[in-house]
Amino acid sequence: MNWHKARVTTLAFLGFAFAIYWMATSELPPVGSDHQEANLSPRSKMLDQLHREAQGLSVRELVLLKRTALAAERSEQERLRAIYTISLSPKAVARKFLREIAQAPLPQSIRVRALESLNQLDKKFQAN
Repeated sequence: MNWHKARVTTLAFLGFAFAIYWMATSELPPVGSDHQEANLSPRSKMLDQLHREAQGLSVRELVLLKRTALAAERSEQERLRAIYTISLSPKAVARKFLREIAQAPLPQSIRVRALESLNQLDKKFQAN
């Protein structure tokens, strides 16, 4: 029985380590960047579509995305996607929403993502 528990624990650890490695090596395009390297993977097409959709978001849609990012009942993946989509929006209100998300009591990974997106947007607006 102890051997089985040790094996399950080892497999769980390996799965967790792989998930962290995958997240660390997955490359997302810089926020606000119009240029992406050629990539034939389906993920690249999804990100291109997400970028195009984010450019045309209304303030009302951004509010809904902010609510998704702050909702505790949503999965972490949904929340991160909402933050990423907000960060792609060229509207000034998107910066405000990212700041609110970054200051909210959220899991660390979501807060860090919001702060990174906000910093990249601030650099983009300062350059213009």
